[in-house]
Amino acid sequence: MSYLWADAGRVQEGSQLCDEASASAPEDPSIPFDCAQSLVLLLPPAEELEAVDDALCFQGPSQCTDGSSFHWTIHIEPKFERAQLAAFKSWRGGPVPLPEVNASKDVRRSLVHWVEPLRDALPMCSNGANAIRAWNIATSSGNSEDSVEELTSGGEAYGKRTPETFGGPFSWAGQRYAERGVSITTLRDVMLSGNEGVITRGCDVFVPYYDVQVPWHENLPRSVAPEGRVEWLQSALWLLVMFPANFFSFLVDELARLSVWLTVRKQRVPLLVPADRGKLKSFMYDWFDLLGGFDVVPYDVRPHFMGPERVAEPRFMVHELHVVDWHDPPGVPRRGDLFLLPPRWALQQLRYLVVGQATGFGTEERAAASRTLLWIRRATATTRRVANEGELITALERVLASLPERWRIKIFSDVQPAPTAFDAVQLFRSADLAIGVHGSGQANLIFCRPGTGVIDINLPEPHSQYTAHNSYALGLRYRLVMMSGVALHQSVNMTVPVDDVLDALRSLLAGSP
Repeated sequence: MSYLWADAGRVQEGSQLCDEASASAPEDPSIPFDCAQSLVLLLPPAEELEAVDDALCFQGPSQCTDGSSFHWTIHIEPKFERAQLAAFKSWRGGPVPLPEVNASKDVRRSLVHWVEPLRDALPMCSNGANAIRAWNIATSSGNSEDSVEELTSGGEAYGKRTPETFGGPFSWAGQRYAERGVSITTLRDVMLSGNEGVITRGCDVFVPYYDVQVPWHENLPRSVAPEGRVEWLQSALWLLVMFPANFFSFLVDELARLSVWLTVRKQRVPLLVPADRGKLKSFMYDWFDLLGGFDVVPYDVRPHFMGPERVAEPRFMVHELHVVDWHDPPGVPRRGDLFLLPPRWALQQLRYLVVGQATGFGTEERAAASRTLLWIRRATATTRRVANEGELITALERVLASLPERWRIKIFSDVQPAPTAFDAVQLFRSADLAIGVHGSGQANLIFCRPGTGVIDINLPEPHSQYTAHNSYALGLRYRLVMMSGVALHQSVNMTVPVDDVLDALRSLLAGSP
């Protein structure tokens, strides 16, 4: 079936084959989940935007936002939902720690001991997982000390339905959003398991905002004593995130959660941070240091060759687990394509704290002698390297040289040694215009000043809206240069349409919002 993914015109046929395969093995969640992940990277170029139901607008601006694309709604989300349902239905509970573990609560960190894995000693969840999405309601495992603090309720609309687009036709879901709410939840005596750190207590499974995008079948723990090391923590802030080794998800999603916590609680509790094979990447410590330093506890993300049982094993028992997460505003239908897109308010807290730490809170910015165009280079990346970068830079220099103001081009590069967190913030803060191809380096655009122009050279694939969303959320002037082709995300080299980039540049220089 894999040959179908190479032909955008046959996506529907591939999707149907996925559905047939899932129907033949309804108890296997891996089939629909793997299909959904493959379809995330594909979008038929001719797909049109989902129509907006203007009749709903009288209910308020939040009702006028655009929903997910037709492709996502019809082909992708139902497969994720089918996978989740199968995983929850078949789950029979995780391992059970000995009651004596609670005797160690005066110790900040200790090992967890487990009941022997005898079937009659293990409470089985005969009805499967009890999925808890509203964390403020009573659970079957009942803990009256749980608490939820809603910080913002959301609901306001922001963004623009269709970005100003150059090159290929615009093909994503609309870029107008309903602001999501933000909350801090404290859960008592819970277990974190699997590579995604799924949170369970008894038969309760606490479902985060990512919801169906979580590979639950790979993360829910088995009802046997863990073979690996499981630790007990008194208190921790869980920085839950999808794709934890990715710079973009770390910077934009994880640090947004931490920034919300620091803004509201102003407490420095230990941080549980997803870590590739138990080790954080050096850039993570660099950003934590910029925010003041923390007691960081790595959360072991294990390679799949260790086997599904080891990957799904518990990593921590936590007496007091704090979680910053998002939720949908009341009365607004959920968009399924919003993973790795934090609420606008959370991004604003992140920009304020990080820029403040790097430049000094309240420090006035001096007018620069010249204006700066920042090129985000992908020189050492394994995919989406710009084959005609020299031609593009020369063309940009020619246009800037014709202007009455003095311009200079700066480069933000992934060549080692990469810029420090401090240097990256300073560099993006100084930019008047920033240009880059879809990739992790664009995460740093969240530190640009409001009004900075952004040219996003992007892909006709439904997961590609990260930079567009962040630009609208933070008041940047956004232009999209859409590439043409299929499955470009995995292309090693790309030839950028120089003329389209120059047209987008002239549009920004003309001063339109």
